[in-house]
Amino acid sequence: MKVIIFLVLCAMLTAGENHEYAPIKWLSLDSLENGGADLFALTAHDSKGNTKKIFPRHLQNSKVLIITYMANWCSNCNYQAPLLREIYENFHSAGLESIVIMEYSALKSARMFVDRHKLTMPIYFGQIQAKDKTRRLLTEHYKIRKILADERSWGTPFSIIIEKNNFSKIGFIAGEFQSDELELYLTRLLKEKF
Repeated sequence: MKVIIFLVLCAMLTAGENHEYAPIKWLSLDSLENGGADLFALTAHDSKGNTKKIFPRHLQNSKVLIITYMANWCSNCNYQAPLLREIYENFHSAGLESIVIMEYSALKSARMFVDRHKLTMPIYFGQIQAKDKTRRLLTEHYKIRKILADERSWGTPFSIIIEKNNFSKIGFIAGEFQSDELELYLTRLLKEKF
C-alpha cells in the first residue's frame, strides 16, 4: 500500500512538469496574408478596456518586438513567464520591446498572474476572457496559429518575433521558447551580451 501511495504522489508531483518547448519558426508576412491572417490587425485591450492596435505602437521605438500570448491557468505560461521577464530586462535597453497579451483569462486572474511573475513589460488583455471555443476561432491569434499548424487547443504560450523594417522574416514560437535559441538570436541582432 505504501508503494502505491508513493507512486501516486510521484505522479502528482511530476504531472505539472510537462514542458512544450518549440523552436522559432520563420515565415514571411506574405505567407500570413496568403493564409488569411493579418498581423497588423492584432488588437488587445489595455487595463481600462480600450482596444489598442499592437502595431506600430510598440515597434516604432524598438529594434525587435516580441508579442507573447499567455493565460493565467496555463502551466507552460507559468514556466515561461520568469524567463520572458529576464530576457526583457536584459535586452530592453538594447532595443527589445516585449509585450504580453493575457488571453482566455479573467481580468482579475490575469492581473494576479502578472503580479506573481513580476512582469514589467507592457501588459494587455486579449479578445477573450475565458475559454470559449467558438469565439477563439475568430481571433487573429487563432488564424495565425492555424497557418503554423499549431494543433494545441488554446495555443498558449505563443510568441511572435518581429524585427523593425524586416517583414520578410517573422518568428513564431508555438509553445515555450527555448531560452538558448532566443538569447542567441537577440544577442546577434542587438549585439548585446546576455
